[in-house]
Amino acid sequence: DIETADRQALLRLIEKCRHRLEARPGGGFHNLNMSLLLMQLGDFGTAARHAEVALTDLPHSGDARYFAALVATSLGPLVKASAARITAIEKLLVDARAFGFNSGLPDILLAAIAQRHHAAHGMRPPHGSADLLLARAKTKPVDSFEAKRLMSVLQRV
Repeated sequence: DIETADRQALLRLIEKCRHRLEARPGGGFHNLNMSLLLMQLGDFGTAARHAEVALTDLPHSGDARYFAALVATSLGPLVKASAARITAIEKLLVDARAFGFNSGLPDILLAAIAQRHHAAHGMRPPHGSADLLLARAKTKPVDSFEAKRLMSVLQRV
């Protein structure tokens, strides 16, 4: 179970993904899984590279867009993030919804960006206030494991 996996179990899962990618280059979902496993291990830079490859392999996947946004968020504190990084994350989140990612998670992450980045810089959040985004998130399904993964990222950044 990935939720309770220790470091060694995560490394074994990464190795499985690596073998699958070697057997089938262009395996977008394997790159996506690899990025999430690497993020869980704390290798955020490599995770981001795998997420970018997944986006190339899965250009119309809402899942790929959401998880790429999550990985990009994990790269460092939102309050210190460049405008370009914030804009890229927000675009991935909006596109995730447009490509069918039906979850409250993108709105929760947009709310965190509104609170931690836009408010800290005296900017108006382009996608609505944190309160509005959280209210919208409550109207959509949220997988409990993915919510925990998002909260883990947000605790770091």
